[in-house]
Amino acid sequence: MLIEENKWQSSQISYWDSVAHKYDGFYESQWSRLENLDIQTRLKKFANAGKDVLDIGCGTGLGYEILASVMPIDFNYLGLDISDRMIHVAKQKFPHITFSKSSMNNLIYPSQSFDMVMSLFSAFSYEEDSTSTISEIYRVLRPGGICFISMFNRFSLRRLINTRFAEVELYSTRGDSVVQCVPTKTFSIQTAKNEFQNAGFNNVQASGQGLFSGVLEHPCFWSLDKLLSRICPDLTHMIVLTGRK
Repeated sequence: MLIEENKWQSSQISYWDSVAHKYDGFYESQWSRLENLDIQTRLKKFANAGKDVLDIGCGTGLGYEILASVMPIDFNYLGLDISDRMIHVAKQKFPHITFSKSSMNNLIYPSQSFDMVMSLFSAFSYEEDSTSTISEIYRVLRPGGICFISMFNRFSLRRLINTRFAEVELYSTRGDSVVQCVPTKTFSIQTAKNEFQNAGFNNVQASGQGLFSGVLEHPCFWSLDKLLSRICPDLTHMIVLTGRK
């Protein structure tokens, strides 16, 4: 499926603006909280990566909330999103934090400005031009800087059940009653690793989260989900990729 860039971006803006006021309510389940704790644990490993952090596709600021629990007190966080209304909600929640509007594939910051660039909960998949986005992430990172990026898995259990394996999927966020309303890019673990390695990243590692996400989201299955996600990362809902410049 090919979508013109301006149409892709306009659909993203329209959708995220429309759900911004209710977005946080979609992620109040115990399953979502367990996912947040898992990302928090993963981010702890990079607490000493440096104090300047850019969060692309920051939404309503969940990334800041998670990161603040593991980073030193004096870290500098900048959030970036394509939706004015998502940014408005984020600023209301965290008025002391800087949030800006921009696409991911043309970042508004000088080269070598950050020690870490992150994109949580598959926000990376909502940008059509992944190659340019990865190049921009590499550009704004300082030497030795870390990327912590998540994206939708093309061969997740959910997609296998629904027999959908296309590179572009029409998708709605968890809990939204509207079906198939915004385009997303999907990746296999190998293609994701290849793209980041081709951009110059070293020590690129990929793991999975949420094998049962979108299929069987009950907290009693979380421990089993974590075990199976380690054993079969290719079947998980989300790929979590890290790399170093």
